[in-house]
Amino acid sequence: EEGYADRILIGGDWGRASYLKAYNGSPGLEFLPKQFPDLMRQYGISGEVVDRIFVENPKEFLAY
Repeated sequence: EEGYADRILIGGDWGRASYLKAYNGSPGLEFLPKQFPDLMRQYGISGEVVDRIFVENPKEFLAY
């Protein structure tokens, strides 16, 4: 809404075994790429902005 979508990168601190499904934890590493974008859309964030945050921004950052 304010025009900052091109400046957002999403990351996670997964340093605890309790966060990993391999150790019977939750939510697991797939939460950010698989579940969080759907939650963003449910809260009214457009698919274009979600794609910008999860696809375009990381691509541009890693290419830099």
